[in-house]
Amino acid sequence: MFLAKLLPGTILAPLCVYLCFRVFMRLMPDPRGAFVSSVLLCQVLWWKDDVISATPRAFAYPLFLLFLLLLLRRRLILCLVAIALEGLFFPPAMLVSIGIIFLCLIQKKTEGFRLSRERNDYIFCGCALIIAALISFAYERTIAPYGPVMTAAVARPLPEFQPRGRLPFFVRGYHFWLDSPWSGFFPLTFESLHVAALLFPLLCLIERFTTRERCGNALTFLFRVVVVSCAFWAIAHAVLFKLYLPSRYSWWVWYTIEPIAAGVTITLLFNIFDRFHSVRLMRWLPYAAALVLLIYPHWRTTIPQDTYVKGSSAGLYNFLQAQPKDSIIAVLGPEANMIPTFAQRSVLAGSECASPFHQGYYRQIRERGQDLVRAEYSPRLDEVRAFIRKYHVDFWIIDRRDFQPGYLSHVLWFRDLGDTVEIERSLAQGQEPVLLKLIPTCGIWQSTRNVVLDAHRVEYVDPNLIE
Repeated sequence: MFLAKLLPGTILAPLCVYLCFRVFMRLMPDPRGAFVSSVLLCQVLWWKDDVISATPRAFAYPLFLLFLLLLLRRRLILCLVAIALEGLFFPPAMLVSIGIIFLCLIQKKTEGFRLSRERNDYIFCGCALIIAALISFAYERTIAPYGPVMTAAVARPLPEFQPRGRLPFFVRGYHFWLDSPWSGFFPLTFESLHVAALLFPLLCLIERFTTRERCGNALTFLFRVVVVSCAFWAIAHAVLFKLYLPSRYSWWVWYTIEPIAAGVTITLLFNIFDRFHSVRLMRWLPYAAALVLLIYPHWRTTIPQDTYVKGSSAGLYNFLQAQPKDSIIAVLGPEANMIPTFAQRSVLAGSECASPFHQGYYRQIRERGQDLVRAEYSPRLDEVRAFIRKYHVDFWIIDRRDFQPGYLSHVLWFRDLGDTVEIERSLAQGQEPVLLKLIPTCGIWQSTRNVVLDAHRVEYVDPNLIE
């Protein structure tokens, strides 16, 4: 946890800002635009939780920017190293990078577009393909024990993939294609950033200035990135879940190149208004535009975003930390996601570990969750005991709200596993689950919110004590 908090602010984010500055200077050697671009990227990074999370996708940004910088410098060997690192940390970034280098084989010359005639370019592409193939092969072997990847046909009927599910992938309307975090192509961040990025190609088309050729090269380079991202996004939809989520090929790419495009727009505005030497006010307009562009996101939202989830049951975590490390804990509700982090103990099932992308893995996790919901609300002691023996449960944590009518329907993931309507109807009619009766005899720790039952006591308790 300490390293996860340390990495974003001390290494990943500063590295992204530095690499963004260097990439911009290779595209358009203007420090003013590079500064604006770097600050905008920094704002995006701290507004989203990708880099802040210090998870593998956090490394997509610095590694992709590193790849772009090395590609612009024609440092092909180091480019291959960057591609290999992308494959190890975030494979979608590796595929996008390989797509870019293949698209770079199409070059614009005075006579039009043609394929590169440089032998080294094709050797470079071949080496990149070999690296991608080796990493993909190793990755496939790693995930093989978890069963086949989820398919669209299997996922569509599952409530977990519906709008209120664990992974609300199949949302309705244009959001599915446009701005869904799982299936959409384009992230709606800040209107000012979108407008500034869009002005870049428009200014290139309508304005003539001394840096027009370099501006055209920058536009072509960024356009290639967008085309490759769009292509892989479409392919990911066509082979749904085989290449992970479609948005993993587009969102982070937009977060990376939009600040660069917006910075180029500011550079072009400086070039345009520098002509008005005699009108001092006109020369200050680009500075005003840059200032508005940098300040506007802070009017819209809080930057940086505090997305850390805070544990609210310190006493429970301390109690569980004192238990054996191989203890298995059954818990229904939000604490199932907190205990592995804050108490360093294993839970039987939880929404955060219920990633439904591999059918073999998810089938087992889903079965655990279904059995847990069934046993938690069962009025029969023998069914609870059978559950404990099946999964070798050591502790059973009960949230005091678990048995309130209507509570289960608000518990993410677990509400999709059992007959929620029937369970809540039984609770509303006054039927008491057997676990509620076991609290006085089997409870070993409790607070105002949670009760911990010793599962071994539950297993051997005298049924006459709960009649």
